Amino acid sequence: MRRNSVFFQALVFFGLLLPGAEARAFTLSYSSALQGWQGTTLTFKTNFSNCGMPVAELYSAVDQALELWNTVPTSRLRLERGDEVTTTVAQALAGSAASGLPTPLLICDPDMENTFRVGVSPNLDPDPAFSSNNIPAVTVQAPTALTLDYAVLVLNSESGRSARVSNLVPTTLAVVLAHEIGHVLGLGHTADPVNLMYYDATARTRLSLSQDDMDGVAYLYPRGEPGQNGLFGCGTLTVGGEGPPRGPHGGVAALAEFGMVLVLAALGTRFLKSKTWRMA
Repeated sequence: MRRNSVFFQALVFFGLLLPGAEARAFTLSYSSALQGWQGTTLTFKTNFSNCGMPVAELYSAVDQALELWNTVPTSRLRLERGDEVTTTVAQALAGSAASGLPTPLLICDPDMENTFRVGVSPNLDPDPAFSSNNIPAVTVQAPTALTLDYAVLVLNSESGRSARVSNLVPTTLAVVLAHEIGHVLGLGHTADPVNLMYYDATARTRLSLSQDDMDGVAYLYPRGEPGQNGLFGCGTLTVGGEGPPRGPHGGVAALAEFGMVLVLAALGTRFLKSKTWRMA
């Protein structure tokens, strides 16, 4: 049977497009309505006085991790390393945006297990089962409503612990830092090991971002370019229900949207041609 209707042609067109337009998932901290940090630049202060390793090595790993997130072309946010400060772990974890303490802050804790077992601040719930033997870093945030404005990235420098940052090879240290910086930015864990935000960052052997990672940071910090959220945008990400935000792979999604416009235009033209219009 020969089919030459516009409707059938539309079905064929979308049948070719949809298999490649799979949704890619990422998760956000706290809420799917999270707005992230305000502004276009985020400066990370550091206190590496109690890390038990050369500070220059930590600076190098931090710079690699920050630059990795800076490579996302669809994100407006630029990350940079700021000055060294003297804020203590207890002060940092008890702070908030209103406290005036430097934030976000990267700091080493030589007593990490006790810090998180006891819960040394209102921002921490005591966790009697916490073990610093297998956790190289923890990110603690104290957001205001749905806006991120205070975060502390605590690095494990506890003596005798296998997950102590000084025991990590340079690549693993950079991966751990980049993963935790992802949390600072507002991203949660994913179940896909290809992602930097996979729950076990130490399982990765290469410092890189996946499409999910890039989609997540672009969702929180869109560049705001013309057409960013319009029909011809770069793959607008949407949030559905209570599940994690999901977004189409940008190029394929934009092509599918453009195809839809063409099909609708063809249907409209065919409809108009089928009518007889008379002037009154």
